[in-house]
Amino acid sequence: MSITVKISLLNEDVTVGAAWEVVGDIIVERPSNFLLNLHPDEVTSLIREGGDLVVTLADGRTLRIVDFYIDEGEGHSELYLVDENNGVLWLDLSPAGPDDAADDERAAALAETAYLPAPFEEERQDGGMEAA
Repeated sequence: MSITVKISLLNEDVTVGAAWEVVGDIIVERPSNFLLNLHPDEVTSLIREGGDLVVTLADGRTLRIVDFYIDEGEGHSELYLVDENNGVLWLDLSPAGPDDAADDERAAALAETAYLPAPFEEERQDGGMEAA
């Protein structure tokens, strides 16, 4: 089962990226914004493993974002989820140190940056969102 994700450059609007269906790993070529078509209650953990971010979902699926924490002078990648009103939530996953538990504690403290309606176009029948 795949996860819908939008990827954009750090200096771009997080909602402008093309929607992709992903199974497994995403390999980062440069720091980027990652908007996952997931609600916070669908995510059970966010773990930093080296430079990677491992997202574990309530249904047991995992998504690894390879080199999420690599910073080549532009800043590290950013992670966003979708809230119950189809707005966008930013997760503060600022790096604290190598192999630090990517801080479920910090991830639990979601900060709503701005309300951006319907970043994913159509609603799924289960109440989630579906890529356009």
